[in-house]
Amino acid sequence: MTTTLRTPITPTRVINFATILPLFMPAAASLAVPRRRLPMDRLARSRPTRPATLQKMESATRTVPRVTGSLSNAAGLGRLQTIGAADLALPLGFSRFTNVATMKKLLKADRAEVLLRKAGDTWEICPDSMRVDLADDSVEFRLGPVQIYS
Repeated sequence: MTTTLRTPITPTRVINFATILPLFMPAAASLAVPRRRLPMDRLARSRPTRPATLQKMESATRTVPRVTGSLSNAAGLGRLQTIGAADLALPLGFSRFTNVATMKKLLKADRAEVLLRKAGDTWEICPDSMRVDLADDSVEFRLGPVQIYS
């Protein structure tokens, strides 16, 4: 059994129950409890009393003496003359372990210059792949154009 109206009834007043929300605002946010406002004295205490200043961070600097001369590993002779010093300015966050090739780049060395390491009473030539501990002060290095006799 179906019920039908013989004459259409027009409503006298339209009541809408929909709420219009702002664009991109979740529906749950509109039903949330509004935030409490903090008292002004509490806000004043949280503000810094003076402007913050950045302090300059010091980068580590090592000194490697520059030398010139000649080495003869067969004869055990080394005639090295100090001609100055090269500053090794390490960037911030630089690892304490590096290789000789990177160390030579940081020292701005020429391709003809070699890095020497003191081993006992003799000087050894450091290959580019050798690992260097920059924090180890017991190891002595020299840099420069050295003529090597075998």
